[in-house]
Amino acid sequence: MVRFISLLFLAVLVAGVCLSATTPASAIVIRPDSEGNDPSFDTPPDSVLGAWINPTWGNGSCVVVGPNQVITTAHQGAQSGATIKLVIDGVETTFIVGDTNRHDQADLRVAKLWTEGGQPANLSDYVSLYTGTDEVGQNVIIGGWGMVRGAEVKRGPVNVIGYEWAHAELDNPSWGWNESSRTETKTQGSYTSNTIAAVFNDAEGQASIADADSGGGAFIDDDGVWKVAGLNAYVERVDESRFGDTMWFVRASSYSDWIAGIVLDYPIVPGDANWDGEVDADDFAILVQNWDPFGQNINTWETGDFTGDGTVGNADLALVLANWTGSQASLDDAMASAAFVPEPTSLAVLLTGALAVLARRRR
Repeated sequence: MVRFISLLFLAVLVAGVCLSATTPASAIVIRPDSEGNDPSFDTPPDSVLGAWINPTWGNGSCVVVGPNQVITTAHQGAQSGATIKLVIDGVETTFIVGDTNRHDQADLRVAKLWTEGGQPANLSDYVSLYTGTDEVGQNVIIGGWGMVRGAEVKRGPVNVIGYEWAHAELDNPSWGWNESSRTETKTQGSYTSNTIAAVFNDAEGQASIADADSGGGAFIDDDGVWKVAGLNAYVERVDESRFGDTMWFVRASSYSDWIAGIVLDYPIVPGDANWDGEVDADDFAILVQNWDPFGQNINTWETGDFTGDGTVGNADLALVLANWTGSQASLDDAMASAAFVPEPTSLAVLLTGALAVLARRRR
């Protein structure tokens, strides 16, 4: 059975009045071929398309755009405890949503990902943004997690005019295709976004987005490289997709500078507490400030617990020294200014690591 793409809130346009559905949204509705089969086509890997699972606001989708970050629409909300589900090498893996950045106008959010053990996700599969402005007329591959295609919607006994949405979601990622028809600025609730629009036509294999899958992606094959051109956002009606209905995607090219200013294109190594791509005096200072070898406080990667054992101690100090990217002088200064006196074993680790770093610098 074909999967739909889920949107969280739907744009319902009736007689010129814009209403917002508050029920969870759905997924990709695919028009089958003349023999009732779903078509096949090239798609991005499943591993770049996540299920956004939010226990308070509802479920949606997201797109992996860096080793440790995803983009999604903002309207499904973000909260501590929301999770992301990805299929990596055929295995479902769960990640935790960390800090998020929400655009001040558009329906757009960037979120950090952590493993369930508190480590950076460091994913190997992710896509870049489509920054071209020639989206109109191009085929887009639409992806998301959500409900499945339901019964045919008919006018009269035989004339099929669309499909209902069936209510089953988050089983696996789904893919369909459509053609972008125009760009426009769209206001929905408190969001005003530049969007790409597409129309669900009665053509074999064409797809429409539906309820419960906001934040999934519309992808373009750019000379053999998959790039995300838009995020699933709004549809025209609730509970079914009819031929001729419009769908809207938040346009990635309009916000590429804002996204690029947040998304990191490098993995986070142990010792890099502040995620700046370096292990240096700033990270050393974080570790010293939060030194807690007995786990008396709540410790995280961002406070210096790089091993995930709940403490900030010897093993974390060793990782900072092993992955040090700063100068030897900066390490000397950091050690001299350390505002704590480690226990003897930590001091031994510190001195051994410092000597190792010094030896590397002299090679």
